[in-house]
Amino acid sequence: MREWHLTYADPIAPCIAADARAGRTNYLDDQAWQLRLGQPDEPAVTLETRYGGRVGLMRLLPVWFVGRRQIYEAQGYHTPPTLVAFAPDFLRLHADLTLYLRLTMEFWTMDSQVVGGRFRVHNTSDHPQNVRLDLVAQAMRENQAVQMFFLTLEGDLVALQIGRKQIGDLEPVLMLESAHSDGTSARLSSGLAIAPGNSESLRWVLASTPDRDSSIGRAYRWLSYPRWDDHLHAIEQRQAAAPQIDTGHADWDAALAWSQQLVLRAFLGATGSLPHPSFVSTRKPNYGFALGGQHSGGFKGPWGGQSLPEALFIAPTAALAAPELAQGMVRNFLAVQRDDGWIDARPGLGGQRANVLAPPLLATLAYTVYHYTRDRDFLADCLDGLIAFFERWFKRDVDADADQVPEWTSPEQGAFSHSPLLAAGQRWGQGITISTLEAPDLLAYLTREARSLVRIAEVLGRDDIQAEYAPRLDDLRARLDEMWDGHRGVFFYRDRDSHACPSGEPFFEGKGDQPLDERTTLPTASRLILRATGGLSRKPKLGCTIEGIDAEGKGANETLEAADFDWYRSSGSATTRTIWREIKYLKFHGLSRVYKVSASTVDLTQHDLSLFMPLWTGVLSAEQVEATVAIITDPNRYWREYGISGCAADDPLYDASMQNGCGGTWPSWNARLAWALMDNGYQREATDLFRRTLAAQVRALYQDKAFRTPYNPDTGEPIGDRDTLDSVVSLGWFARLFGAFIPAPGEVVITGPFWFEGDAMRWTQYGITIERSGDRTAIHFASGQTVTLKPDAEPQVVRDPKIARDPKGQPSARPVIVEPEGPIAGASDGSDEADDSDSGVPDPFDGLLPDGT
Repeated sequence: MREWHLTYADPIAPCIAADARAGRTNYLDDQAWQLRLGQPDEPAVTLETRYGGRVGLMRLLPVWFVGRRQIYEAQGYHTPPTLVAFAPDFLRLHADLTLYLRLTMEFWTMDSQVVGGRFRVHNTSDHPQNVRLDLVAQAMRENQAVQMFFLTLEGDLVALQIGRKQIGDLEPVLMLESAHSDGTSARLSSGLAIAPGNSESLRWVLASTPDRDSSIGRAYRWLSYPRWDDHLHAIEQRQAAAPQIDTGHADWDAALAWSQQLVLRAFLGATGSLPHPSFVSTRKPNYGFALGGQHSGGFKGPWGGQSLPEALFIAPTAALAAPELAQGMVRNFLAVQRDDGWIDARPGLGGQRANVLAPPLLATLAYTVYHYTRDRDFLADCLDGLIAFFERWFKRDVDADADQVPEWTSPEQGAFSHSPLLAAGQRWGQGITISTLEAPDLLAYLTREARSLVRIAEVLGRDDIQAEYAPRLDDLRARLDEMWDGHRGVFFYRDRDSHACPSGEPFFEGKGDQPLDERTTLPTASRLILRATGGLSRKPKLGCTIEGIDAEGKGANETLEAADFDWYRSSGSATTRTIWREIKYLKFHGLSRVYKVSASTVDLTQHDLSLFMPLWTGVLSAEQVEATVAIITDPNRYWREYGISGCAADDPLYDASMQNGCGGTWPSWNARLAWALMDNGYQREATDLFRRTLAAQVRALYQDKAFRTPYNPDTGEPIGDRDTLDSVVSLGWFARLFGAFIPAPGEVVITGPFWFEGDAMRWTQYGITIERSGDRTAIHFASGQTVTLKPDAEPQVVRDPKIARDPKGQPSARPVIVEPEGPIAGASDGSDEADDSDSGVPDPFDGLLPDGT
């Protein structure tokens, strides 16, 4: 496990939760813990939780007594605590209590309801030292301190009960080895007599279940369990199998490492609803408790299920650090597939469903996982389901006009929901009904899926599938070309039925009870955006009636009910089903004069970053690529100081802070666009974008001790949620720029040149170290063998010469370099692989369970 030296002033995000790979998670009651390192006049170390929202704050604080000194503030330590190692479920810190007393603190989430730790004190002096530890518990709920109760157990063991049903339904119990209490304050005390040159340790466990006796039993079993070191060794083994990156920039290294920790921490174990571990969007102290016995589903609940955009974003990290988790994401989607190919957009561990078709990114996800694991059997197992899912996207319920260009059902499904066109409940957003559009990003994803299916068929030698889907790919490309505006050099949204791209014109404003009864001819035939503002936050029982002439010149009337209006914070909007050419009468009903109402034609010319997604298809013409990249990299439009913005900076609706307009920069969208840039040969631009995006992420780690998303693209200021999956640094993005990765013990894949000009970097995993710079590439295998390559070495697989064998089965005397069939690019780039051998996948479970847990 890499040794760090991180203080409160460094970029850190130290949160821990039970590791799904250890097999001890509880989806309905998962308790995550946050470590806080204090400034000089603050407590040096506290471990905190909110028990999934049950309590305002619960924290544990170690207080030390050496002689007559009480030490708990950072300024009281001879050397304040520094974080030296971390994993998804583990933290280790070093400190010096005095000049002669060295302290190691370890914190470990054994399972979803048990956390524990160990304090080890080493005496470096020539004299015996006496030390006392007071482990203090503090809890606040609704601004009231939670009562604590001492328990005397068999063998004079003293424990501390934290509240009696004051923390929701929990009755936590804290135990400390050899503990005693003074019976007055909420702390457990234990003393250590440490001989010269020796070390002594104290272990503690806090179990938090709804039953006091259960909490006592689980805390006692873990406290008395002798094989802690076996478990901690298993944690170290899991860490050794994960990439460890040394970029020469300490803050970059920390951001990459914390990103891996957050991704792996996001997984919880399989349940009766999903057969493999699955992830949640954020796993932190105020989440994890299922009130009422179920986490909410759909797109709004962060524990509502796994989504394909998130899965694709984290797939390289998961595949490189824990291949079984990455493959499990794909298999979970296929496990909930219906007979007709339908896969829900957010299948959850609690059986939740969004009841919306998943975005067409599953074959892309499967091929991305294959790229890093190189497991052909995995692809073969998935192929039939991937094909059925792709075909499901062309059924009539998601392709209303049956033109083979499907429509999104919901903005959260996979579109850019913060665009001026789609943003709902915002005065600056149209909030158009997305199913009335045909969008280039959706068509781009379908094109990408078709390419991924062709590539998978090539890997598996399925010529029949290649022959079937090559024409489909050509057809999708032709339909994508229909959405290209050569004059403006952009892709554009179009109306689902008319295939027009109206520019949008307001034609009516009035009071809530005021009708439009003047005959009004619209500039172009278009759907209407109806808007009402005012009143209270609660949606009124509003509606709207329209009479006039439709796009075909026929008389028409339409009534929209309250259910047709999206309402948020005193503002609502709706999109008409009819395409109107002329309005004879329009009136809102159910509204008084305190409301303001308006009507306009839709504006489909508004641009946002999702319209760059066709660049990711690999089927654009040189002219289209050049024009698209020119807009992306224009600093006056999208190419901002801290990444690509949500919409162009020269758009009147642009607001970098997203307070009153479209702005923000999202790491996950930036990563996808970076993959597109690299696929089209713009590696230098992708490197520049990586540096810009990472600068904002590092700033958040310094400032907030957490990742955030989105960020202000102009200032780098964090403006979004904390520690969500789409906020992390993309390891897949970094790996493509690094130009190499380690898929298995004894094996290295070179994917291309090293793009970080002026830097020298190292990638360590499975005992192998890759060193890359502008001068050379050196691979140091665990066997002691070293292979040196040119800095611009061609894509290839390099094996440890002590493992590789010649065709006769004898050990090879020289490094074996296996030439690939074609170029190897990075995550999900549709390229050939260099070798088809299975990667060594470690057993995900450590198998070290104390009896009774």
